[in-house]
Amino acid sequence: MAPDQLHPRPSRQTQGFVPGQPANPAPAVSGASFEQASRHSILSHLFEHLKTAYDIDPPNEKPAGNPLPRQGIEALLAFKTDSILDELHGALHRLDEGTFGICIACKRRMNQTLLDSDPIRRLCPECERKLLF
Repeated sequence: MAPDQLHPRPSRQTQGFVPGQPANPAPAVSGASFEQASRHSILSHLFEHLKTAYDIDPPNEKPAGNPLPRQGIEALLAFKTDSILDELHGALHRLDEGTFGICIACKRRMNQTLLDSDPIRRLCPECERKLLF
């Protein structure tokens, strides 16, 4: 799938994210603030995984203070595949579609703190308990 199909709104891809700066959990919010905080969290997890699994240090790819462009993210992911990268890439796609953070079972929005700690989460804790037990 072409990058433009995965991320139809490229100008919003890395809004508010600066490589090398840790994600700060934001309070639960809606709209643009939710999207910005969520994108920041997803990219933080993605870059940490790239560093751990592939020994790639994304913050060194761009000078500090400059957001990493969409093409930079796609280049970092090129020829790398594992389930975590696939899930994080999918989370970015869901964010662009407006479905990120929405429980797939009950359709309620999950809180920002929960999503900051686990951005690939697709079920809220209540639905997860119901399905697992």
